[in-house]
Amino acid sequence: MNRPDIIVVGTGPAGISAAWPLVEAGLTVLLLDAGTKRLDRPAGDRPPLAALRASDQGWSSLLGHGLSALRDVGFASPKLRTAAPPGFGEGVAEANRIRATGFRQVGAFALGGLSSLWGAVAPAYDRSDMAGWPISPSDLADSYRRVAVRIGLSGSDDDDLATAQGVGLPLQPPLAPTGAAAMMLERYRARGGTGDGFRLGLARNAVLSAGLGRRRGCTLCKGCMWGCPQGSIYTSADEVEDLLRHPNARLETGWLVETLRRDGDGWTVAARDLRHGDRRDFSAPRVVLAAGALATTRLALVATGRIGIERPLVSAPCFAFAAVMPSRLGTGLDGHGFGMAQLAFDLRRPGGPGDAVFGSLYEADGFAVADLAAGLPLTRRGAASLFGLLMPALLIGLGYVPGRWSRNRVRLTADGALEVNGGVADGHGRELKEIGAGLGRHFRRLGAWMLPGSLQPFSPGTEVHYAGSLAMGEMTDCGGEMTGAPGLFIADGAALPGVSAKHHTFTMMANADRIGQRLATAKLPERS
Repeated sequence: MNRPDIIVVGTGPAGISAAWPLVEAGLTVLLLDAGTKRLDRPAGDRPPLAALRASDQGWSSLLGHGLSALRDVGFASPKLRTAAPPGFGEGVAEANRIRATGFRQVGAFALGGLSSLWGAVAPAYDRSDMAGWPISPSDLADSYRRVAVRIGLSGSDDDDLATAQGVGLPLQPPLAPTGAAAMMLERYRARGGTGDGFRLGLARNAVLSAGLGRRRGCTLCKGCMWGCPQGSIYTSADEVEDLLRHPNARLETGWLVETLRRDGDGWTVAARDLRHGDRRDFSAPRVVLAAGALATTRLALVATGRIGIERPLVSAPCFAFAAVMPSRLGTGLDGHGFGMAQLAFDLRRPGGPGDAVFGSLYEADGFAVADLAAGLPLTRRGAASLFGLLMPALLIGLGYVPGRWSRNRVRLTADGALEVNGGVADGHGRELKEIGAGLGRHFRRLGAWMLPGSLQPFSPGTEVHYAGSLAMGEMTDCGGEMTGAPGLFIADGAALPGVSAKHHTFTMMANADRIGQRLATAKLPERS
């Protein structure tokens, strides 16, 4: 491959989603990624989680070499401890020249980016989620379907949350809930809901319940938090190999993109080899940035000379809580099941549909014991002594409020760094208390009690639902092209005008696919 038709920066879900239609259209595509390899997958013969916990040797799989699964990663995803090696994600902010204050920046230099560690919750956005956007759900409909076919979605299309998570999509059968999650859903259905704007249903996940290509369906080993041996949980790292089977696709690894500059008939991408420090220029008529919202924002602002201009960075403030079902105290644990989000819920707030809270419920025994002990409102010794009684009855919830509650700002400094200042809106703490009280009422109607003191807000940025810094309709046109920078396209979360309380990854991928489809049929610029 000589000079490619297009360069795609990043092999995360957005970059891969933009690249597929380009490669399939026959364009020559160069993928650049700062990572050199993907996150290792666990051995295919790893026993189920229950067997590991019962085995004398299971600790090495659960705690890692050097007890790495016990290291402190703050309120970030527990998978950073259990499924990633020590040092994973370190140095990313510094290398990308991101300076954060009051904001937890999470990133990684690995093929597939953070998709090797994500929770895989994948609802689609509806009209209320996209209110005020320059595009509508109908503009994403075909792309949602294409992405769903490609990555595999499991879930229900006929429960109370089906319409909130996307209709008309190809779905694999849902992963059946177990234990306390199954009991809660049974009670919800038996009483016909709990009213007052609360809905409960099966989670929509980018996880296979049946095989797809080289990936196998979930074996219900419950060890999801330690990585998936079967490849059931989607990661874009799996798709890199598939893309490279096409002769018109090429990948260069270990190259961190530092700047872009217009060169007459296209763009020059200046990159540094993270292994040896060498520098190299790549060029193409068009460039798609999908390097992660913060890195993409810095690169685009530098390329267009927007120094000192402050931009919003929208995120969906997150919180966690624990709920116990007393009728299951002391009962046996299910040896098999799905170890991530089994149920999803939403709770309407007074502002209207766009202000709804969205969240997921997990069975507690799918988490590392150390994480549960740290998060429960008990001493560690007290938590450990109660686990045998509590575990079968305990549900862990992760909830999100819409991006309008975030108050993060970004700014490109004169020396080319991106400053990030995190924050939440006034009244956020009061809102969380009201949400906690509302959820508590609905859970009690289903025989579950939220543990007092268990509702904990996460610091801004921890949830990694970033958007809005290069918002479509303001900083880019509806095709993703950066204003004032012909041939430069934004395909990751930075281009989304905002985020609702729902997880945004599936929508980000659909938008990247839509941008890729448009680029695949656009005429290449003439060489000067």
